[in-house]
Amino acid sequence: MKIIKIATVVLCLLPIAGFAQQKPATDSKAAAAQFKAIDKDGSGTISAAEAEAAGMSPKTFKRIDVNGDGSVSQSEFIAALAAGYSTGGGRWE
Repeated sequence: MKIIKIATVVLCLLPIAGFAQQKPATDSKAAAAQFKAIDKDGSGTISAAEAEAAGMSPKTFKRIDVNGDGSVSQSEFIAALAAGYSTGGGRWE
């Protein structure tokens, strides 16, 4: 009987533990606006120079540029925001 009570408590707490570990969802409209603000030349990608001007280190730029083409696409940028590379206010990890 004691094992059943313990198992019940553990099963009830699992969803709470999972919820606590989830990362916050990225607001796609805000992310798109931030991307557009950094993409000064309107090319649809962020160059290394544009990223540096936005306060991003070369190391972070390379990590965000997943396909290694030398620029950051909007999808790479949004994925980086979702992964927590930006601490907000123009500050980057």
